[in-house]
Amino acid sequence: MSLRSLVAAAVLSSPALAQWLVEPPTTAPADTVQDCTYWTVAGSSDTCRTLADDNFISVVELQRWNPSLAKTGCPVISGYSYCVEKNYGQDPPISTPKPTTTTPGPITTSSTTTPRGPTTTGNGISTPWPIQTGMVGNCNKFFFNKEGSGYCADIASKNAISLANFYAWNPAVGSNCEGLWLDTYYCVGIIGGPAPITTSTAKPTTTTSTKPGNGITTPLPTQSGMATNCNTFHKTVEGDTCASIAEKKGITLASFYSWNKGVGSNCEYLWKDTYYCVNIIGGTTLKPTTSTPKPITTTTKGNGVPTPTPIQSGMVTNCNKFHFVKEGEGLYCGDIATKYKISLANFYKWNPGVGSNCGSLWANYYVCVGTL
Repeated sequence: MSLRSLVAAAVLSSPALAQWLVEPPTTAPADTVQDCTYWTVAGSSDTCRTLADDNFISVVELQRWNPSLAKTGCPVISGYSYCVEKNYGQDPPISTPKPTTTTPGPITTSSTTTPRGPTTTGNGISTPWPIQTGMVGNCNKFFFNKEGSGYCADIASKNAISLANFYAWNPAVGSNCEGLWLDTYYCVGIIGGPAPITTSTAKPTTTTSTKPGNGITTPLPTQSGMATNCNTFHKTVEGDTCASIAEKKGITLASFYSWNKGVGSNCEYLWKDTYYCVNIIGGTTLKPTTSTPKPITTTTKGNGVPTPTPIQSGMVTNCNKFHFVKEGEGLYCGDIATKYKISLANFYKWNPGVGSNCGSLWANYYVCVGTL
């Protein structure tokens, strides 16, 4: 076991010594995850969006690790410390519960029978199975949590409901999503409940393209407020967010918001099946270079792990897992981090040569995606 692991284990096993794995530099909300390993101190102008962007994480991750920020309006307190890295960047996947059978204990509608299919409650809604105890009785929309679905905040976002409502309708998951089960149904809508946070599908007035004065054909539908000098477009699909679109298209999130004012300041009005601007006339992107610089010679580090070549300068010396960036594969820094289940902050830390915004990611080079 490494010295770092021993220290972490000692801290975790002795609550009297520290509340968190790494102590915050200033006051932190009491409900912040205990295995936080990196903090940022909020300034007077900070929002959830700026805290997330400045630390290369998503707003979903920020609110998952800092539940106080998941409340309406994202109440950031200036001078407080907020967690921006969990468990040294290795946020563990959701674990499957270990009940006495192969699936969580079933919820029954009587004291003598165990259902094997949907049940119908007094509200007339057929409730699928299995579920966790405590689900609200007026639920009319359900989500099956399978491997890869994410955490509570991800499920809430996918179903256009607030995280607070998800917790209220599914109290068994706990206050920090620690009780979320795989292969289980959760409530994501109730009878007479709130309208979805986002509009599911935009309703354009026409389906043909337009050609403004700049000579660029603009596909439809679009939202109002799009930059008039746009020359590259992206049609949104299920699962898209403003940050993910910006990352995939090699532009900054600030540029995306500037060119698509209709989405709002926090991406709250992003529409599915709608075209958005992802570059403008005279604009630039942060796409990886297509040329191959001179390779670095093959080396074997002192840690005994052979390092493939070529690599970019600055890669950490304790790397033990690598990814080859193929020309034309369309993966950027965020995509690579997601593929290998590491935080974007760690990817940038282990590969400083790619730059702080992935602007210097080189094609046909190896990058580090795991360390000893």
